[in-house]
Amino acid sequence: MDILGLTIQEIGDRGGPKRAAMRELINARRVPRKSTLIEIDRVLGWPAGLCKDVLEGNTSAPAPTDWLELPDQNRIGLVRSQLVTLRKEHSQLVDFHRERVEQIDGLLDLLDQELGGG
Repeated sequence: MDILGLTIQEIGDRGGPKRAAMRELINARRVPRKSTLIEIDRVLGWPAGLCKDVLEGNTSAPAPTDWLELPDQNRIGLVRSQLVTLRKEHSQLVDFHRERVEQIDGLLDLLDQELGGG
């Protein structure tokens, strides 16, 4: 995160673990699940398993310039994380609009009852 200049919030916004989970991982209060490490790999644009290797001390975190030999893999990971973010935002908008349609329908029904009954 530091090397790429990402915050805990940005990791979550890109489809990775949320802030609370990331804080627990960073402060070693929680052992990460395999699925969590995979999410972090995807968000950072790392090859699968690299986060686990870094965590276990088998390798160090690569600098952004280390991706020159793997540009496609890095771009694919970053594009995927942005798509996950867009999907979440879209879902929230759909829910918001669905609630408004229900509210409009309720008001129209109320108005129709008043007009039909009066």
